Amino acid sequence: MRLVYNITSVISTETRAFNNKNRAGLNLFTPTVNIFRDPQWGRGQETPGEAPFLTSEYVYALVQGLQRGEDEHYLKITADCKAYNAYDLENWIGTDRFHFDAKISDQDLVKKCIHDAHVASIMCSYNTINDIPSSANQFEIEMLARKESLDNKTIVEKDIDRALERTFNVLTRLGWFDPPEQQFYRQLTKADDDTPQSRKLSLESAQDSIILLKNVNRSMPLHIDPLINKKIALIEPTANATESMQESYFGKTPFLIDPGAAIKAMTAGKLIDVEFMNGCKIKDPDESGFSVAIELARSADIVILFGGLDQSIEGESVDHTSITVPDIQLSLIRQLEKVVRSPIHVVIISDSGLDLTYIRDSPQFGSLIWMGYGGQSDGLAISNVVFDQYNPGGRLPITMYSASYVDD
Repeated sequence: MRLVYNITSVISTETRAFNNKNRAGLNLFTPTVNIFRDPQWGRGQETPGEAPFLTSEYVYALVQGLQRGEDEHYLKITADCKAYNAYDLENWIGTDRFHFDAKISDQDLVKKCIHDAHVASIMCSYNTINDIPSSANQFEIEMLARKESLDNKTIVEKDIDRALERTFNVLTRLGWFDPPEQQFYRQLTKADDDTPQSRKLSLESAQDSIILLKNVNRSMPLHIDPLINKKIALIEPTANATESMQESYFGKTPFLIDPGAAIKAMTAGKLIDVEFMNGCKIKDPDESGFSVAIELARSADIVILFGGLDQSIEGESVDHTSITVPDIQLSLIRQLEKVVRSPIHVVIISDSGLDLTYIRDSPQFGSLIWMGYGGQSDGLAISNVVFDQYNPGGRLPITMYSASYVDD
């Protein structure tokens, strides 16, 4: 979890630098501590995966990276474990998160964030837990989170006083009432934002999220020299994706490099012809771009198809109704399969598990790469993997179920 800690340490440093210029607060609504139980959950992308142990270790490293730093006298910023608890549904076939009642046992409840990492705050989930609204759940909030009990069922003056005391306690721990010149974190400036080290970590994290799921006859990675005087066809819809590759919540980035631009940059000056074609969009059923994309692919020596999802399919308030590759993309994939003679390489960008058995089982597809939304360095990370500058992983944080899972 070294990478998680290092990344969140950079985030808290940059947050402090922005706060010193009155550009940001010091309470971040992260981490999401819920388990990615169902691949149809739209906000699963905000979690580290479906494994409870992995999630607990991730949460601990993340909270430590955000809250601890060079000055042990103060909190660097305050993290916020959310959504407490049993939150894994947005809006699925008539049931939304405001009316969902999770049935769980006490053993399922997350404690690592609160008791071990000493997170400064928690956010209640929208849903009901065992017939009790999360925000009014005495066992959840008082016994597990605060280790104390309420002595009445209405909000009275002493409850408001207690809430105020807690607020000022956090502000004190952040150094709000002490002289700025005596605090290390108050000296952080714009120079501490977007440093070369931060950019290096951004690329490292994007590369670490890339998984090689299939590689027939070692057809991936590609090498520059054998491609001289040859053509590479990049078939979209995600080859030129930028903003949509930043997950559901993001700030203003210093740059965004899409996969296509990164591949063109990698091959620049090498006498390699790299051409784009938007064969289709993420889910729009329009097939008008198919013929031109297929013709480009037919004429190319190497074909890389970029597909996947975006926030219109998975995100807050948006659950999946299926876990298949969108129909329009699958249709393009099948038509390319019929006409391209060389092995087709497929890159799927999503943060949910998808049924990729068709691509896995067809001999026409030489390689299959999957990655999550990689942020500002997404394109460069993919390019580095494609051209042997970085070795991808082989273990997924989520299960890739077959399409029939949603009907079982």
